[in-house]
Amino acid sequence: MAAGRIYYSNLILSHINWVATVRAVIDGKAELDGGIIIDPDQTDLGRWMVTDEARESMTEAKYGLLSSQQHKLHQTARQIAGLVAEGKTAEADELFHRLT
Repeated sequence: MAAGRIYYSNLILSHINWVATVRAVIDGKAELDGGIIIDPDQTDLGRWMVTDEARESMTEAKYGLLSSQQHKLHQTARQIAGLVAEGKTAEADELFHRLT
């Protein structure tokens, strides 16, 4: 595979790790660093989404849908982080189950 080209399986694994990190924040096993959890542009997928490869690998409609869904996930993660910060872990847990 050419340099700089990304494997889709790496994006999937990165996303699984992201979900696990959100879970760990709720469980008090990880601190929220404010970056990758809530900012979609700091994830592997977010960085890939701004490349020509991403835009060329799918239709404009699919690209728009993926981008929209990614931003919704991170918006929910911001809500979860806020609930955890307020000590509302049960509510954060309920919201997390809507992510998964």
